[in-house]
Amino acid sequence: MQEVVEKSSHSAWQIHYHVVFALEYSRGLLDESIVYIIVTTAKEIEERYDIEFE
Repeated sequence: MQEVVEKSSHSAWQIHYHVVFALEYSRGLLDESIVYIIVTTAKEIEERYDIEFE
């Protein structure tokens, strides 16, 4: 991940979000197909917007 501080004329910022998938009964819910959907969706979001997922 690149450490970039965004700047404007009167401020500077670096924003980090923490996303949590809370599953009550996680056993069997995150199989390979669901993980694939999450990863591909994250990659599409990265391409569309100026963000990066770790």
